Amino acid sequence: MTVKNFLFFGSPDSGQTSAVIYSLIETCRKLDINPAVYLREVLTALPTMNQSEAASWTPARWKSNRETTCE
Repeated sequence: MTVKNFLFFGSPDSGQTSAVIYSLIETCRKLDINPAVYLREVLTALPTMNQSEAASWTPARWKSNRETTCE
């Protein structure tokens, strides 16, 4: 019997939060981004980030910005 603990959450809000995190991780994987590297950079920048900067931190934009910087 396989237990899928991730299917059970303490509250509806925690289920929503988990869905957002899983979506970010899967988007990173589909874009060939290491999710740990992406999340580390985003979570490090988050405390000083302005709301207007948030759109540039989506996985696709983040990857594009890194590729531009590395070239």
